[in-house]
Amino acid sequence: SDDWTRFDEEVSWVLTVPAIWGDSAKQFVVEAAVDAGLVKTETQDNIVIALEPEGAALACRDDLLEAARNLSGGDLLSQTLRYMVVDCGGGTVDVTVHDLDRKSMTIAEIHQPTGGAWGGTCVDDKVKKMIEGIIGDEIAKTLTTDDWLEFMRVNVQEAKKNMDGGVEKVLLNLPHTFISAVEDAGGNVAHLFRGIHGMEYSKKKGCIIMKSHVLSECFEEPLRCITDHVVGLLREVGDIQCVLVAGGFAESPLLINHLCSKIDQTKCQVIRPKNPSLAVLKGALMYGQNPEKIM
Repeated sequence: SDDWTRFDEEVSWVLTVPAIWGDSAKQFVVEAAVDAGLVKTETQDNIVIALEPEGAALACRDDLLEAARNLSGGDLLSQTLRYMVVDCGGGTVDVTVHDLDRKSMTIAEIHQPTGGAWGGTCVDDKVKKMIEGIIGDEIAKTLTTDDWLEFMRVNVQEAKKNMDGGVEKVLLNLPHTFISAVEDAGGNVAHLFRGIHGMEYSKKKGCIIMKSHVLSECFEEPLRCITDHVVGLLREVGDIQCVLVAGGFAESPLLINHLCSKIDQTKCQVIRPKNPSLAVLKGALMYGQNPEKIM
C-alpha cells in the first residue's frame, strides 16, 4: 500500500549482530531482512547494523561512569574511561574493549572483538543431555524440538535467573508430553529417576526435584570459559576500569558471582545493568538515532 511505501522509505531499521561476526555474516542479515519483507531491495540502505556489545555500552554509559567514580573515590581524573563489554547472549558471548570519551560521550573500539560459543544455551544443552541420559535415547527421540524448548523455557531459563548459590533445590516441571512419552514406552517416570544422584521425581507435583549442585554442574564449563577469557583480556589490554556484563545470560547470579570472584573489584568493577537482557535493545535505539556516538 502507499502508506507502507512511505513507512518503508522513512523508517530506519537497526539490526543487532554479535561483534565476532564478519562482513559476510552481516550482509547475510541484510539480505534476510529483504527476503523477509522488512525492507525492499531499493530501501535496504535504511538498515543499520549495530554490534551488540556497542549497543549495550551506549545504553549503560551512566552505569559505567558511576562505577569509575566509585573506583576513583568520587573524581574522574582521566578524560577517557576504558571498559570491557561482555555480551552474554544465548548462543555466543561477545567481548569488546572500548574507550569512552567523557567530553564527547563517544565510544571507540580499542581491541578487536573476541568471544566464543559460551552463551546460555550451553547450559540448556547440558541439561538436555543429562535428562536424555536418564530417560533413554528411544524416549528422547519421540520428543520434539518444541517439547524441549518448552521444558527449557519453563524451567532452565528461570533457574538461570534464580540460582545464586543459596538455593538448595530446584523444581523442574515436566511437560505432559514428557510424561506421556515415558508412559507410552511402558516406563514409569518415578522409576527412571529413582537412584539418580541428587534427583527425584514427585508425582504429586509433576516435577523433578533436583539438588542445586547438580544443576550448577551444567554451568561450570561456560562460566569457566567466560571468566578465563575475560581475565586473560584484562591482563592483555590493561588499564580497564570496568567490566560491563549484559545480555540474557547476564541475568544469572552464578555468572556474575563467578566473574566477581576472579576479578579484583578494587581495580576493576564488574557491572550488571538493572535489565541486562534489554541493554542491547535500548542501545540499538540510541545508535539508530545517533550513529556518530560509536567511532
